[in-house]
Amino acid sequence: MKSKIVECFDYRTLDVEDHLRKWKIPDSEIREEMENLARDHSGETETEDGAKAEDCVSCVCTEASAANWKNRTVLLYPGRNLKGAQEAEKACLGKRPGDVFSCEIRGVQVTLAVKKVIRRKKVTVGPELFRILQLPGVSTEEDFARWYHEQHDEERRQKASYGIVSFWMQEMAKRSTFSIDEEEKKSWCRVRGEKMYISMLAAGYDMKKEERDGAPITEEEAIEKASSQQEQYFIPYLLYEYFSKKDGFTVSEEEYEKVLADEAKRVGLSLEEAHRQSDISMYRYVKYQEHAFLLLAEEAKTYLEV
Repeated sequence: MKSKIVECFDYRTLDVEDHLRKWKIPDSEIREEMENLARDHSGETETEDGAKAEDCVSCVCTEASAANWKNRTVLLYPGRNLKGAQEAEKACLGKRPGDVFSCEIRGVQVTLAVKKVIRRKKVTVGPELFRILQLPGVSTEEDFARWYHEQHDEERRQKASYGIVSFWMQEMAKRSTFSIDEEEKKSWCRVRGEKMYISMLAAGYDMKKEERDGAPITEEEAIEKASSQQEQYFIPYLLYEYFSKKDGFTVSEEEYEKVLADEAKRVGLSLEEAHRQSDISMYRYVKYQEHAFLLLAEEAKTYLEV
């Protein structure tokens, strides 16, 4: 590219604020995760056992002193002492599906046939939860905390290091000296804008439906809008390319064509249609960004809290 970085600002001179250095998982997060898992593994199940307090007993009224009760489904919750249902709650204790019993509900004499006994299974943080989870080597809260750190610590450190790299990139974009070929920049943005318009149209979104002054915009206006949105990515692209090539990493036309052909086959597009929706500059942007972030992340990790 004709456009390039003339002098790259030295990001090492920047102070990294404390909030960017933090990455460690707090104990409160681990506790919350255990409680969420306990809730997820709690639930209701039908049982053939006799009804106990806190169960739900589903019955059908077979006989009643009030005509409008017959064939009605009646739900009883032994132990709750709901107004008007206290006698029925006591009467249903020990009853199993198929049992029939008589009681009074809100002054109405009824005969009820038990259809289902539903038991609430409440799991709390403790040995039962860890038996259900069957995590290797986890039988206590301390074991779970260790396992959780093993699963997430490196990811959190990497994410935090990317936050520092992002901060460095933002500052370098503002403080570095660039030589920008305006025609090249305009062409770069235009190509990406056209590809963005075509790919969004293929995905079912027509940018022409967006309005200006209360009226739909034209195709050219839609592409111009998409192109202008690409300007924000030009300087970052120069930075990503600078660090990647400085590290000896480049992206060739051959690599791009192979990846594009493989992706087209995967999603069921012809290679021609894939070319209509993509450009090598888009692929290079992603690959150079990935490489630059991975490269600087190793240095960024030295700034993280210990």
